[in-house]
Amino acid sequence: MITDAELVRRCLAGESDAWRGLLERYADLVHALLRRSGLDESSAEDAFQEVALLLWKHLRRLRDVERLASWVGTTTRRIAWRSRHRTRTREGHESAARRADVQAEADRGATVEEEQALREALGHLGARCRELLSLLYFQSSEDSYEEVARKLSMPRGSLGPTRARCLEALRQELLLRGVGTEVSDPAVPASLQAGASRPPKDDDEA
Repeated sequence: MITDAELVRRCLAGESDAWRGLLERYADLVHALLRRSGLDESSAEDAFQEVALLLWKHLRRLRDVERLASWVGTTTRRIAWRSRHRTRTREGHESAARRADVQAEADRGATVEEEQALREALGHLGARCRELLSLLYFQSSEDSYEEVARKLSMPRGSLGPTRARCLEALRQELLLRGVGTEVSDPAVPASLQAGASRPPKDDDEA
């Protein structure tokens, strides 16, 4: 039987048959250690190629060729450990990404449901409240309190109290639809304010 030392010498001399022979001699050992480490088939194949590459790179630096089996075993175990660590890290990142996607989808769903609840709640308010809250919170204009009062044909001084009553009515309608909210000013949960552009200007009446 050709010794490891002779195979290594022939490998370094460029004999491809010797290199194949060296890999075949230790293939069973490497595969057994990789399987024992728990790697799946794909990861084990990648790890085997890594062991082979390191062996080739270290052939000239092996201090004790007769202990090649020990070197192969130790190197294989180290590579298996790194491979498992990389796999766990990747799976952890993927799991975290999946959880983030699920949470984002749930948040989007909740927002859609809340916005629908808001539309329904507004629809059950009186026309004056709907128009008032729309002008104050859900339109992009920068109307002052005076301009809002003028558009509604209301005295400016009554705008604040009317708004407070409308906000309370909206809060009650939202609660009836299962949207719990401490409605104050503005009286809409943050998640419902996709269309709310601003708080009202000059709000010193309420």
